[in-house]
Amino acid sequence: MMKRRGTWQGTWQTSLSRKRITALVVIIVMVIVYMLNDAADDASTMKKGVSNISRKKQKGAIDFIIAGYAKCGTTTLLSTLARMKEVDMAEHEYCNITQPNKPIEQVWSEFHTYLDENHAPPSPNKKRGLKCPTAVRHPIAIDRLEELNPDIRVVVGLRHPVLFFQSYYNYRISHRKRMGKNVPGPYDLIGGHALSYQGVFTDLARFEDGLMLYGKSQLSTKQLKRLASEKLEVSPASHAKIMLYEVGQLGDVEDPKRAQQFRDDLTGFLGLKERLQSYVKRNVNSAKQTYPETMNICTPKYDELRKVMLKNAQVTQQWIRDEFVKSPDVVIGGSMDHFLELISGWTKDPCKSQAPVQSDDDESE
Repeated sequence: MMKRRGTWQGTWQTSLSRKRITALVVIIVMVIVYMLNDAADDASTMKKGVSNISRKKQKGAIDFIIAGYAKCGTTTLLSTLARMKEVDMAEHEYCNITQPNKPIEQVWSEFHTYLDENHAPPSPNKKRGLKCPTAVRHPIAIDRLEELNPDIRVVVGLRHPVLFFQSYYNYRISHRKRMGKNVPGPYDLIGGHALSYQGVFTDLARFEDGLMLYGKSQLSTKQLKRLASEKLEVSPASHAKIMLYEVGQLGDVEDPKRAQQFRDDLTGFLGLKERLQSYVKRNVNSAKQTYPETMNICTPKYDELRKVMLKNAQVTQQWIRDEFVKSPDVVIGGSMDHFLELISGWTKDPCKSQAPVQSDDDESE
């Protein structure tokens, strides 16, 4: 019996030792996996040109950015906000922060040089602002700014896709023709970024492509494939708050109370106490000079072009309405009903509506 008890004790001790060894191996494996995943995250982050720094607000941080879209009132907002006492903002854009392939050290060096040359020293009484109307399709810019300030605020303007394309196309013509260069016809630009000319192509008006990149809603496999085809990558890390507006809200003359509420919501979103009573309108394409290539998109020869854009606009406004604005990180200034009414109008041909077609003089880049 004694021999059997010893055998049992030995077996039990051996079993216990094996369990301890197994548990120790499991712990070691878990630690290794954690370290490998952490290293992979760091490598992925650095690959995207985003450095790992403190999530606390850093010296020289930007408080808000007007991130797009071009020709949707961004210059008007820039000119207006730059004149406010509580705002420190240069009256020109800065977009070097959007370049993904530039070494991160160079990005920060250039960025701080820009701040030193164009901004006053940081002050607790002023909000620092930045304008880059192409940043909306480059979330790496927001990710980088978010590193310096986790509470970065992003302002994004939208516009009827048909009128947006006409305005941006004519803007590019005015610049290229002054340099004696030819430009492609509008029909040559139907499609995605691969057909882009100086950043202009019809699918740029598919605003959902840019907005999807901020990870504010669940995306389908089809949507992810579309973004991949455009070489656009969703940012998994962005916690930035986004204020969305339709350019018609800037020019709202039908309801003064509603218009003031929008301005109050805008300044509140940016953390400003000063009340904004009106806008300083500025148009970077206001020379009124036209060229043979200048497009009037309402002429019959562009009927098919408008049909393509209106079909896409149906998808765009529906996704914004049903998905994007429901995110807790997305803010709509003023009246939500007014905003939804304006974007629902994107499905209608602006050339056939009773309202006059908005000209380039009514908006800014």
